[in-house]
Amino acid sequence: MAKKKGKSKAKGSGDNGRATEVTPQIAAARAVADHWAALQPELAASLLPASMNLTLKCMPVDALGGELFRWAFATMKENMEALYEQSSVGWLEKSKRKEMKTDGMHYLVAFESTTNEALGFTAFLFDVENDEEVGYCYEMHLASAAQRRGVGSVLMKALIAITAAAKMRKVMLTCFVHNVAGQQFFRKKHSFTVDDFTPDDVDYTILSLSVGESGV
Repeated sequence: MAKKKGKSKAKGSGDNGRATEVTPQIAAARAVADHWAALQPELAASLLPASMNLTLKCMPVDALGGELFRWAFATMKENMEALYEQSSVGWLEKSKRKEMKTDGMHYLVAFESTTNEALGFTAFLFDVENDEEVGYCYEMHLASAAQRRGVGSVLMKALIAITAAAKMRKVMLTCFVHNVAGQQFFRKKHSFTVDDFTPDDVDYTILSLSVGESGV
């Protein structure tokens, strides 16, 4: 594909401002996300090593509940506020809160099975990006106590599986260039590459991983 720059705006910045394009395939993809664990129980179970004692739950944002959303927002803020303040976007708390409640957003949450304590989450939206139907990962965050335990990789593998099951072409996300840990996690650990639609002269990269016919 020829390189085209500047069409994709940074998502996950709290300054998105674009409505989701709900095609019939996007609507069907949302239904897959709602019932993914039931549709693919063996795959869902295979992503959860017994030693980790985890439970995954995928739900639309309007089913998340106030307490769980507040935890997710606070976890994101703890991990990301300083990085936003270092960026050209800045920290926009009200806009960020609104973005995380975007209609159609889904949350995949990892819980400790015994205590039902939330450990980490990813927030994603099925959307049309540059004429391709994709799963766009807006957020991927862990509580401090859950970091460096493999929970993030479980969430990422599950998100890739959900995106593939929903027949999307790729998983996409935005990561600040100065978010070194994030860049290493996505690019080195999970084989994301810089997408052709990353604009020039910005302080973020758009990363993508193909999961369609020619992908993983």
